[in-house]
Amino acid sequence: KIVWICIKVVSRFPKCNVLVSKGDESVNGKSIVGLLTLAAPYDSKIKVQITGERNKKCAEELQELFDSPEENL
Repeated sequence: KIVWICIKVVSRFPKCNVLVSKGDESVNGKSIVGLLTLAAPYDSKIKVQITGERNKKCAEELQELFDSPEENL
């Protein structure tokens, strides 16, 4: 469920590039297939890099999502 919600958030920022990394593997943060193949189970440490137009707003919205209580997801 969290993957789908993340995709919905980042898709509102078409001029942003989102790269999600876990260890040595990186995927497009706007790709549901990419995020699912990253195989980051709950409580994994990931790195998210956001570049492009309105990147700060995109990062803020993702941070709010990750900071939400789990029952709200």
